[in-house]
Parts: sequence; C-alpha cells; structure tokens
Amino acid sequence: KIARARNQKQHYLWRKAQAIAPEHPKSAESLFARALDCGDELETTRTFQARAAARFARGEIDRGLDDLIACADFQRQSATWVFSTCGWDLALNAGINRRTAYYDAALKILGAPSGIPDSAFAAQAGLAFIYFDRDNLEEARQAAKKALRRATMTGEAVPGIPVSRIAPFPNPLYDRLLVIADLWNEEELGP
Repeated sequence: KIARARNQKQHYLWRKAQAIAPEHPKSAESLFARALDCGDELETTRTFQARAAARFARGEIDRGLDDLIACADFQRQSATWVFSTCGWDLALNAGINRRTAYYDAALKILGAPSGIPDSAFAAQAGLAFIYFDRDNLEEARQAAKKALRRATMTGEAVPGIPVSRIAPFPNPLYDRLLVIADLWNEEELGP
C-alpha cells in the first residue's frame, strides 16, 4: 500500500489542488507546483490541465494559456507522444477568449507531424476561431464544420475538452461555430 501511495502522490496532489482551488488559490498553486515536481508523464499532463482550468475559473486567462503551452511542450518531449491534447485546449481557449498573442503558438503545436484528428472538437473549434479572427474564412469554415459535425455526432456539450467545461447546447460557442461555418439560419434561429 505504501509503494502504491508513493506512485500515486502526484495524482493525489493535483486532485487536492483542484478541489481547493476555488476557495484557497494560493494553497492550490503550491500543491500544483509540488505535483509538477513529481514528474510522472501522464499525471504531469493532467496537472497542467487542472491548473489551467483553475486559472481560467479565476479569470487568469493568460496564465492558464501559458500552462497549456508548457503542457504541450512537455507532451512533445515525451517518448510516447502522439498528439497534444493540451495544444487542442490551447487553440480553443485562445480562440474563445480572442487572445491573439497565443494564436501562433497554438497553430505551431497543432501543426505537428501527427496532425489533428477530425474527431478533436477542441482543436477544430479552436482553429475555426483563430482562422476567422485572421480573416482566413474558408479554412475557418471547414474547421467549424468539422467541430460541429463532431459535436452533433456525439450529442455531448463539448466533446474532448477537459479544460473548458462549456454549458450544453444551445450556447454561445456553438452559435459562434454556426456563424463561422455559414450555417446560421436567421429564419429558424433569429438574427
């Protein structure tokens, strides 16, 4: 039992930090830092994502986005890296919050050799927002359609987004994707 507890230390630290973050942000930051020092590959990714979510909840958008960049960098250095889920979250959260200073980092991470699966809602929605803000309308439209296809296929509010926790349909994110995809029907949905 002791050996198993030692192996799960990082997991327990970030879970505790996540639980206390709303009421005790300073203590949570300390626990997140201790968890990151443990170095377990899978748990480090989860720790970065949990800390980013806590920072987003406190309105610290740029600090949360910085965590996602650090997470993506960590994932790329991993021997088992295939794609960066943190990169997906980075693209989505930068796009939702229109943090243009993070767009290039998100595009670089998403442009890695493995590409982006069509089923990655967060990545496709993030790309739609980024491309739309950069006036690359055709690319934005295609990415928005892929994101909407994924969302409607599963019936989930926002599949594949561990960080954002967006409310169920209808919601402003979904509506924004409909507009970008050029699928907004004013007769049915209003102006």
